[in-house]
Amino acid sequence: QVFVKFILAMAVAFESFAEINRTVGALAYSPNGEYLVAAGTEMARDVWSGEMTVFSTAPFSKNPVPHETGIADLAWVDDTTFASASDDGQVLLVSASELKILDHVPAHTKSCTRVVVDKPGKAELMASCGADRRCVVYNLKTQDEVLVAVHSAPVTDAAFFDESSIATGSMDGTVKIWDSRASDSKSREAVGRLWFPTRVKSLAMVGGKLVVATDGALTSYDPRILGDPLATLPSATPVTVRAAGDATVLLHELNPNLTFVEIGATSFKRRKRAFPDSAELPTAALTAFSLSPDGHVAIAGNGDVSLWRPA
Repeated sequence: QVFVKFILAMAVAFESFAEINRTVGALAYSPNGEYLVAAGTEMARDVWSGEMTVFSTAPFSKNPVPHETGIADLAWVDDTTFASASDDGQVLLVSASELKILDHVPAHTKSCTRVVVDKPGKAELMASCGADRRCVVYNLKTQDEVLVAVHSAPVTDAAFFDESSIATGSMDGTVKIWDSRASDSKSREAVGRLWFPTRVKSLAMVGGKLVVATDGALTSYDPRILGDPLATLPSATPVTVRAAGDATVLLHELNPNLTFVEIGATSFKRRKRAFPDSAELPTAALTAFSLSPDGHVAIAGNGDVSLWRPA
């Protein structure tokens, strides 16, 4: 069962949300802020199943969209349609307004772990990353695959830039740059490459800079040159990063540390946490997060989804 609770916390603005009887592995606000989707996974009788819960913010409502397998990630194609990365290797296109699955894109032979788009809200290209060591770029208008980017280990993330390029990161410790435009061959060589001593966990394009999160650091690069890093921020734990504006990222380190970090020309600057040290968090294990257009941070733990106003 899924039930909703509304809570107002005195100090921070813990605003609301839901307890979901499953592990929430992905959260995503729609570009216009009207929807928040929580993708959950659970195991019953040794079988994994998934469910996407669509929360409408005005007026508030909660609507489940069941799916047979787990969901690992979410990305918004437009204001009412989102893509989800499925454990069965497919990317699902789902209507939040109609609460139904519109299309299945059979992108991978193993689980699909990440899905991104070139222009959130006005997407033309979609990229999915998989455990089959591939990143598949898909043209949403023509419904064709335009690029199959290959690594030697599972692909963990991808980030579009320059209208015609995409960066991919992998557990093989490399970031590769590819031409994402359609050509006669879907499979082609990378046009640039970076090497790291540990796995690449996530990528973000912020202010023309490629930000790379690994098991022990956050680094930024000029993606057109791929020379020495412009800035480095060491971390004692593996880090995950998501774009949070023209010059800012949300950095997730040791649970439940979630920090806004400003990307400078030659440095990183920690600005503020998504919630203060004294906050009574709904869970100690942060499993997903998403930033709303008006600056709220949605966080998910082991069955909880809550909203926070950064202090």
